Amino acid sequence: GPGGDAPGGGGKQKQVEFDQAISYVTKIKTRFQRQPHIYKEFLSILHNYQQEQQSISQVYDRVSSLFHDQPDLLNEFAQFLPDRSDSGPGNRGPGGGPEDVPGGRSHGGPFDAAQVGKAPGDAARL
Repeated sequence: GPGGDAPGGGGKQKQVEFDQAISYVTKIKTRFQRQPHIYKEFLSILHNYQQEQQSISQVYDRVSSLFHDQPDLLNEFAQFLPDRSDSGPGNRGPGGGPEDVPGGRSHGGPFDAAQVGKAPGDAARL
């Protein structure tokens, strides 16, 4: 179909996710340019998650309260998260998923680069 999501295009899927994440972060930055503390708080939430200090549920709760009056941003954020209802037995194996590489930070997800300040437009301060 026009979606172009043919099986086997694994690498491409990651790139798409990555691009979506970057444009999403840029959108937040633009939306809150008069309230930069909200953008900074969002990055800080991501950072804590990537340091594995917080669960998906905690991250989602914090983002919900941050974007309480921005349902579109919240919905879009939810699409980037792994399934939060994966506590069922045998659902994705022990550890909650294939991306839980011991010692690795791979489950930082598509936001990894965005959070390190590589988002486009970061050079051109808004």
